[in-house]
Order: sequence, then C-alpha cells, then structure tokens
Amino acid sequence: MIRSAAFFLAVPALAVTLGLSGCASPRAANPSAWTPNRTVASHLTPFWFGNQPGSGPGTGIPSRILARGEKVRFLRNHLGFAEVQLDDLAVGWVPRGVLR
Repeated sequence: MIRSAAFFLAVPALAVTLGLSGCASPRAANPSAWTPNRTVASHLTPFWFGNQPGSGPGTGIPSRILARGEKVRFLRNHLGFAEVQLDDLAVGWVPRGVLR
C-alpha cells in the first residue's frame, strides 16, 4: 500500500518536471548567445518593456508592437503573460497565447 501511494505522488511531480524543463530559456547575456525559440503568431502583438502590464502606474500602454513572424526568445509564463527577450536583448512581456 505504501509503495503505491508513493508512486501516485511521484508520477505527477515527475510529469511536471519533465513538462516544464524544455519550455523556458534563460536570458541571453550578449547578442551572440541570443537564439530565438518562438515566433509571434498574431498579426499585431503588444509588447511591454520591463514590468509586467498592470503591475504599476504607466504599465497599461504597450511600449512596442510586434509584427507577425517576429522571432523572440521565450523566457517564462506568469499571470497571463509571457516574458520574452527580443533580438536587441530587451526583455518584456506579451499576452500569453500569441507565440508559436
């Protein structure tokens, strides 16, 4: 009985570990280390530099608009947004679900 309970506790933890390990990338420190791992799927995508939208005053207006097919480096998902790094090494946020 103990063995089966341990198995049912270990399997979800292993699945989460394997599922998340290939998703995110660390930030690139220099342009030669930057390689894209996603492209923008929607036609016009808002991009916010620095802080996540809604986290403080002045964060509601996008800093930039990304075009469809623009290459980005996906870093992580957080609260409905994806943190990405552009080819000029700028880090910011796009709405979750607009990358492929």
